[in-house]
Amino acid sequence: MPRLSLIGVCLALLLVVPGTALAQGKTFALVVDERLEEAGLLAYVIPRFALKSGVRPMVVAAAPDGLAGDGADVVIAPDAIAQGLGGTTAPAFYVEGEGAETWSVSLFVGGENTENAEKFVNWLTGEIGQRTVATFEVDGAPKFIPGAIEIEVEEALVITGDANVGEKLSHLHCGRCHVISDKNRMGGIGSAPSFAALRAIPGWADKFMVFWTANPHPSFTQVEGLTEPFDPAHPPHIAPVEITQDDLDAIFAYAASIEPKDLGAEVQSR
Repeated sequence: MPRLSLIGVCLALLLVVPGTALAQGKTFALVVDERLEEAGLLAYVIPRFALKSGVRPMVVAAAPDGLAGDGADVVIAPDAIAQGLGGTTAPAFYVEGEGAETWSVSLFVGGENTENAEKFVNWLTGEIGQRTVATFEVDGAPKFIPGAIEIEVEEALVITGDANVGEKLSHLHCGRCHVISDKNRMGGIGSAPSFAALRAIPGWADKFMVFWTANPHPSFTQVEGLTEPFDPAHPPHIAPVEITQDDLDAIFAYAASIEPKDLGAEVQSR
């Protein structure tokens, strides 16, 4: 089956299968060059967009020669391809050096998910989205360079949650596996680092912000408005963690208040 037809079939299924995020009206169809998925950029960017917007795209990845706007709300592709798709195109990011390439994002309006698609494009090409792209790394080095606006990568930490509420939620939900504070210093499990140890990891803020996307959390965590229901064929193996986006902000605020543990050598993130 040609790749173009495959995209159309995938998008059609997403639009009609009951229970999908599309049916819930908080998503849109995002078609991307498969190289972005392989690089890990989508897995890094999408949860961060979804966390604050409550919108989570349904992604279809395709080979560069199979990218098309038919059925898509947004396409992210090399600029030469994006310009020919017929949508409203804006620069997104670029790659320097070997394999240098400019990437653009194309918006297609008129569908029932246009409002959600516009939110994503505005976010990706705005300061927060461009900063997110800039902080994505492959093998310890930045991979994609913001192309929509010039930004300063360093940014003051923005905390909006209630740390006191976050402490209670952390003990309630996370204390079953992690040592949260002296209150449960004899708890947790050996394979799970304490919150203080996690605070010593470079990039700790990013990890706490979207911990629900990193294994093993997806198998037992539900975030209201962001995650899809558990697969009935694979129910959680432990009592599920059910939290809201405000809960996430509170847990993050509490984590930010913790003094990082001095472990001597640098903590290695896995």
